[in-house]
Parts: sequence; C-alpha cells; structure tokens
Amino acid sequence: MSFKNRWLVGGLLGIALLFSGVVQAQNVMILTTGGRDTNTSDPENRYMPAIVDEYADPLSFANFANGVDQCDNVTQQITNPVTNQTKFVTCNQLELVNSTPMSANFFDAGYDLLVVASAYTTIDPADWAVIEDAVATRKVRGVVLYIDSVNATNRLLIPNLISASMGVTVGVGSAFGSGSHYFPLNTDADAQSYFSALPRMELNTGFSVYSGVPSHLALYGGVAGAATDGTVSLTDPTTSAAAVFVTHAESFSGAGACVFGIPDIGWGASPTGHNTGKLGEAFFSVFNDATGPCAAALASPPVLRIEKTTTANPAIAPVNGSVVPYAVAVSNTGTSTALNIVVTDPAPAGMTFGTWHCVVQTPGNPAAVCPTGLPTSGDLNAVISALPAGAELLFTVDATILDNTQNLTNTATLTLPAGATCDGGASPCLSQVMLPSAGSGSATGTVTPVPTLSHAMLVLLAGMMAYLGMRRTLSRESNLA
Repeated sequence: MSFKNRWLVGGLLGIALLFSGVVQAQNVMILTTGGRDTNTSDPENRYMPAIVDEYADPLSFANFANGVDQCDNVTQQITNPVTNQTKFVTCNQLELVNSTPMSANFFDAGYDLLVVASAYTTIDPADWAVIEDAVATRKVRGVVLYIDSVNATNRLLIPNLISASMGVTVGVGSAFGSGSHYFPLNTDADAQSYFSALPRMELNTGFSVYSGVPSHLALYGGVAGAATDGTVSLTDPTTSAAAVFVTHAESFSGAGACVFGIPDIGWGASPTGHNTGKLGEAFFSVFNDATGPCAAALASPPVLRIEKTTTANPAIAPVNGSVVPYAVAVSNTGTSTALNIVVTDPAPAGMTFGTWHCVVQTPGNPAAVCPTGLPTSGDLNAVISALPAGAELLFTVDATILDNTQNLTNTATLTLPAGATCDGGASPCLSQVMLPSAGSGSATGTVTPVPTLSHAMLVLLAGMMAYLGMRRTLSRESNLA
C-alpha cells in the first residue's frame, strides 16, 4: 500500500495519537420477558421501561415507554455530548417469549453489555442455554441479570450461572417481605469503586438474597438497613449478598464475561427512585475503563479495515474546478460479525463532496448490506448496522476542488464496535489520501487540449505508413530470392 493510503502515523496528528485510544461504540442488548403478561393484576411490562431507561438514557423507545406495548428489536443510537461516547441500545421484548429457540449464533456479533430482565414469565430453557454459553465464552463482555425471585424456575437461573462462573456453589438465602429494603455496598468487593454513587441499593418486596458468596464478589451485602446508612466492609470468606459482581479474572477461570446479578426486578419500578440513574452509569463506567475489571476483549472480536484511495496523481496539485474521485473500502477481516460500525469522512477545507454511493464488493459476504440515506452532498457519517466476517462495503464520492491552496488531505475514520480491533493495530482506525496544495512545491495540473491532426494530414500519414510497409515486404522477398 502506498504512503498516501497508510494508517496515519505522523504529521500534525502524531502527538494526539500518542495519547489516544481506539474510539469504540458500545453495543447493548436488552432482553426482557415483558412481551407476555402472565399476571393481569401486576402487568410484567410495567417493570420494563425502568430497565430500558437505565441503559438507554434518555428513554425514547416510544412504543415501550408506557409499559404496555412490546419493544420488538428496536435499536437506538445515543451519543454522550460530554464524553462523545456512542451507545447502540437494542431493546428486544420478544426473543425470550416467542416460543422459538434462540439461535446458537445470536450473540456471535459481540455485545459490550447484555441485560436480561424477567418477572413472572419463565425464560425458555433453550434460550437460557444460549445466554449461558455467551457468558462462558465471552461473546458478551458483561451480563446484567435482573431476574425476579417470584418465578420459581427463573429464581434459580442466576445462582446457577453465578456458581458456574465463580467455580463455587451459591445458594438462595433469606427471603424478604413487602416494602423497600436497602443493602450496603461492600467496600471490599472487586468492582466497588464504580458503584460508589449508590452506597445503598434498594430492592422491593418478595425476593431472596444469595448465600455462600465469596466476599470479594459480594458487591452489595445481604443484610438490610436504613436507606441513609453507609457502606460495609465484608471480609469473611463467604457471605450473603443482595447483588454479586464477577470480574473477567474470576469468571469461568478468566475466559468468561463479567456477571452482575440481583434477585429482584422491582428496584426500577419503585416510586422512591432511589437507584434511578445510578446502576446503568456504573456499568458503563466499568466497561469504559481500559484497565478495569471488565476490560478484556471479546473471545472472537471483529477485525475491521478501512482504506481510502483515489485515482488522482498524488504528486500534482489538482486545479480548481476539477473533480477528484474517492473510494472508501470498509471490510471485516475477522471471523465474527461486527455491529454498528460508524464510518465518517469529512471533506477538507479545499474541496466539497458530491453524492455518496455504496456497493457490496464481490467476492464478499452476500449478507452484507449498505447503509441507506447516504448524503447527496457533504460529509459522510453513516452507520453500518452489521458487517459479516469477510464482507466489504465500498463507498464512493466525487469531490470538487474549490481552492487548491487550502488543505487537501482527506481522512476517513471508523468508530469501532464492541471489542473490535483495527486491522494492523492502528489507533485510531483511519486511512487518508494526501494531495498537494498549489504552491507547496509540487507541480500544478493544467487543463491543456490534446493536439490533433487535420483530415489531410491523417490521410498523408496513412499513405506513408502503407508505403513503408510495402518496401519492407519487397526487401524481404528480394533477400529470399
């Protein structure tokens, strides 16, 4: 690959790159059983908007916010204006209750965070087996389990998964009656520093805490107190816990996902609002920390590549008014599908972009789909919803040179999805084409007419060529004689 298409390693951005990390988006999948109300006096759906709101702030799933309608695989893109962190939150209220076994490949694309919430409806055992596999093999970086104790089948799912991830047997301990109960943050827990904004977690009515939990994995202790009480230090080998947090290092001997579990779904529907806006932010803090307890990459992360090219001469400054064609190839060279890839390509000061186009390259993966609604002019900012392994999309655009004395260096960048890496280890993941500006010491292109011959001259030239050819033939025959 020529220098003009290599990953940026120098220039004015060099110093910034030394201190920057890979820009990543977070992919969040929320699975709930709220699509089927099995308790008419206490509709299961009423608990679900609080779950969604905690991880998709602000809540904008309009068909789900009233706690009655179903959320059918809707994805919302959210960008934090302060951190510039982008989240893609998918709410799926049907997968766990549609009576169809979940595909074994459901999580192969990789998610930063999987949230599973259920109250009354039993989660299908076939679906749960796929969830367990995703946690054990780190197809997700972390799982948050809000599975209420009210369902006799579901209430054993969390301690069974926690036991498997820890390698110890966790039981179901004391039951708590109606009302609000407040449990202290354990300052000796591995992940406690991320939850300091919630020193007491509220659970509500009809649940049982866990027993036999190693103390450093007991995020919130199992002994309730007042809402205004402080934290506790739990140092015994094992303890009871209202919430557990299993880190990557502990989960399935270092091969699994982070696991958080509580035995109650009512925490979000409580009118006190004690927990609101704190749990979700704590989890995003954990997963944003490049050196934190959930920093390990996915087991099979996607590997993405971006390459920007042009057919223009890189040694000659283009003339004003000329058109320069560009192509941006985005490919997945890994073995797993990449979700929600953001590709951006802003025009530099000296040019403007026309209409963007996209095609699926061949040979490639036929399951790849180009983004819709590409701009008819201006900068590219598109989301590739899914790019299967081996697939490549090619974006093309014509740029018009407005002022060839301005900057003509053009850079295309990928915002990577959950756990993905950039082919070649580039950080950030980008490619650029550098065209010289007029007056920078390079040659400047000019529009010069191609010389042409008159009709008479063309006839004369043809006659001369025929005469020379005939003489050559006669000479060869004379020599042979």
